[in-house]
Amino acid sequence: MAGILLVNSCRNALLPDTGSSAKLKPVGTSLKTVATPLGEMRVAMYDGVEASDIGLTFEDRAEKLASLLSEQYGRAVSPNMRTAMTGENTSDLIQAAVDSVQLPDLLEPTEEDILRVCEDFPDLTEEEIMNEWETIQDIYLDQLSALSMRNVLTGIYEDPAARGVKFEDDAVFYNSNNVTIYEIAAMLCYPFSALTLVKQRDKAYELTLKYMGAAKRTDDKSDAFRHAILCITMAKEGWGLKKHKLGWAAAFSTAHEAGSKYEGTPSEMDLHNNNVGLRYYDSAASKKYTKILWFKIETGVSEPSYDTAAKAMKPKAVNAYFVDRALPAGTAKTQIRAIHADEMVYIIPDANTY
Repeated sequence: MAGILLVNSCRNALLPDTGSSAKLKPVGTSLKTVATPLGEMRVAMYDGVEASDIGLTFEDRAEKLASLLSEQYGRAVSPNMRTAMTGENTSDLIQAAVDSVQLPDLLEPTEEDILRVCEDFPDLTEEEIMNEWETIQDIYLDQLSALSMRNVLTGIYEDPAARGVKFEDDAVFYNSNNVTIYEIAAMLCYPFSALTLVKQRDKAYELTLKYMGAAKRTDDKSDAFRHAILCITMAKEGWGLKKHKLGWAAAFSTAHEAGSKYEGTPSEMDLHNNNVGLRYYDSAASKKYTKILWFKIETGVSEPSYDTAAKAMKPKAVNAYFVDRALPAGTAKTQIRAIHADEMVYIIPDANTY
């Protein structure tokens, strides 16, 4: 199958359609021997993807992206620096990478899809492929992440005045749509989930307004609710298996706070409330399995509705624990009692009555 792209009639059947008009020439593949989580083996690698791209975490990708940008701009670039690119810019460039490949259906594979995977991983038996389906998915996604990174770098280089790095070590941009290198890296690691990022954000604002009466306040109870419900929304709207959905929500929400110059309570508050949402989704969502041939594989997630999740989060927000920033430095975390993992916190008295 070297250099040939098999046409899959179920191609990207479950992928989000962003309406992007960006197109690239189809990317071919060739068999290469690479190190994978399953050991060294032959894998159909897309043109331009390196063996070192397999198995990278979002922190690894952030470091690699920063290193490549440092070479381009001739000065040190750190992963927490802002870029002049927005989440929408980045999503468009990732969409172009998605459009340039033809992946087998990774969530509801047909026999044709399985045959395609067998050709892409010729050193594995069909039984080994089905038993390692999650890892097989990750190897495909790693390759798409690498192609997406190439597109993002090209997008930055083509118009550096508009899309270049802003040399500011400030990852907090509540009034800006610009994304940091950390956030871009999270989008690269979860490319399909990144395509609906704007929808995920807007849904969180909608639910916060509906249940808390305010959607864009900072550091009060409504903000605590918004951070938790955003993580739930990102997981629900994210693509893939439960681990992919949780991984995407955790990676991007953590990346948003990474490298913040506002060290201490505000970012700690946001990260804590993010985790409340992530813990809820983890406990409320359950894996779904499908029988493919004679194998039972994980193919999706049974999830709570938005209203069910919001109703679960509202009392946590209403009864959120107040952390007084007026206390001496170093005492906020331990004032009065320990903060429980499943309770929300806030640091600005809330004007709203719930």
